[in-house]
Amino acid sequence: MLVEGWAYTQMGNSQAMQRGINPAAVPFWDPALLALNDRAFTDPSADVMRALRDDHGVRWLFADTTVADSAALGQFADLREQVGDFAIYELRRP
Repeated sequence: MLVEGWAYTQMGNSQAMQRGINPAAVPFWDPALLALNDRAFTDPSADVMRALRDDHGVRWLFADTTVADSAALGQFADLREQVGDFAIYELRRP
């Protein structure tokens, strides 16, 4: 996954130690990347999907359908599996 839980990762632990805070409270260290990742689910567009695919090598999206705009996401990716509130999409190639 491009962005997933970052608490208790090597980077997260390092930043927590530097800041003297709990690793669960460390913000993600690349806000632009996090924003791009989040837009894939909340405001998907051809530009967002192209950036994920071409700039970051993303091929699959794991979506929480209680948050993700599934109808819009389906314009750019194919639903491959859904179980409960979670879905796996495969990004389409240009």
